[in-house]
Amino acid sequence: MISRGILIKLQETSPVLIVVGFFVYQMLETGVIDMVEHACVNSRVYRVHNFPDILGMKYDKNDRWINFYAFKSGVLCTFILLIPLIVKLLFLALRPKKKTRNFLWLHLALMLLLAVADTIVLFTCDRDKIESTSDDRDPYIYRNHRWFYLSHAAVEVISLVCTVFL
Repeated sequence: MISRGILIKLQETSPVLIVVGFFVYQMLETGVIDMVEHACVNSRVYRVHNFPDILGMKYDKNDRWINFYAFKSGVLCTFILLIPLIVKLLFLALRPKKKTRNFLWLHLALMLLLAVADTIVLFTCDRDKIESTSDDRDPYIYRNHRWFYLSHAAVEVISLVCTVFL
């Protein structure tokens, strides 16, 4: 019965908390996906781009914190999502109070969809192609990141539309 009570309370959650929670989830999910990508799929993009350009540090594969730094670079890349967050908060401030049950479930579904989509991107990456390319400017090493940006853009558009119309 405790879980039923928690579920009922969650359904009464403020839409503001839902969109802020959705933003925080995206930050953490991006960090985790970037850490997994670095550790298991494509460390090259971190050596070429994330570490020097985003973190402003030299890539050292022997650093014991290297996967944490990959996580951090992913989190830093999500600050662009503050723009849709602010837009959603403005819409929520201007609209009359509505029921949030569907709003919550939709955002939980978007969280799941985002995690599944980003995981599929990682599993469909051709690691051999990345490792066989000698040119650091080869667009394929950025393939995963392009798909991550597209998946986040898609869920943000859906979230924004639902914030306005739901």
